[in-house]
Amino acid sequence: MTAARKTFIYNFKPHFAEAVASGIKCQTIRRHRKNGVIPRPDDIAYLYTGLRTRNAKLLRIAPIVRVRAVEIYIEEREIWLDGEPLSMQRAVEFARADGFSSLQAMLAFFDDIYGLAPFKGVCIEWATEA
Repeated sequence: MTAARKTFIYNFKPHFAEAVASGIKCQTIRRHRKNGVIPRPDDIAYLYTGLRTRNAKLLRIAPIVRVRAVEIYIEEREIWLDGEPLSMQRAVEFARADGFSSLQAMLAFFDDIYGLAPFKGVCIEWATEA
């Protein structure tokens, strides 16, 4: 017997909306949920911008294909996935997959939102093809 699919709703800042809608941005990095629930491959992601406003817009509905533990160390300029550090080239590719123009832009964003303390959460990837 297979487990039932769960649905997860994610909201994106307006400057990420077009990248999510077009499929350029194919992942999101999120803190662990307070209830401890972590999405799994084959769960469904509903991707929005403007949630809780009259301008809410559904950008995409997509199956989740991979979920990995992520740690971001801003001062060290390091990203770890599933307990392994990324090379500088892979870190840059990871930042671009998350919708940033550069690793520096991603680190600045996380510093602005979360501060310099290490960020620990999950990277949720979804399918970009129907």
